[in-house]
Amino acid sequence: MFMFYWLTGGPFHIGVNVQTMRLVLGCALFYALCDCFRLARFNTMLEQPALPYWKHFFTGVPAPGGCWMVLTPALVVTGLENRAPEFAAFLRSPATGIFMLLFVGMLMASRLPTISLKSIRIPRKILPYVMAALLLLLALLATNFWLTLGIAGALYVFTVPVTGAIFLKVRSAYERPLTAEPNKG
Repeated sequence: MFMFYWLTGGPFHIGVNVQTMRLVLGCALFYALCDCFRLARFNTMLEQPALPYWKHFFTGVPAPGGCWMVLTPALVVTGLENRAPEFAAFLRSPATGIFMLLFVGMLMASRLPTISLKSIRIPRKILPYVMAALLLLLALLATNFWLTLGIAGALYVFTVPVTGAIFLKVRSAYERPLTAEPNKG
């Protein structure tokens, strides 16, 4: 509903025609249905045993991540304030919002692997660099909270194809010994 009100101006729809309002509302409802589908799949998958190579991955974008992704244009616009009015107008356009609602909704309902950080172990040798990156992130959040959240949300969107490539590599490494022919000798 936030995206609907943010993109159309709510029930007053100043400057937005009725067809566009209906289209944005329909896309917002599509996103909500995809979110419900994602949560239903999550609940049914809790009881099923997972293959070992799925340990570090979710099936589809998780609901909180999807919310963050779909709100990314609003976060960036809030962070930009009056610094880039043309870019802010592009992000606030109904076309961009419709694209985000449909794209993120489909990512949530999809079976694409996405990153899960719950079982990631950080090696000691790179721990200082990770801590420095976290301190930098905290500093950026303190200086420009909304823009930092928006950029981090955009980066999260770009992790989907990278995670897919990593997943294919992990799955291939797991399945290779299973499909190798036994030595004849």
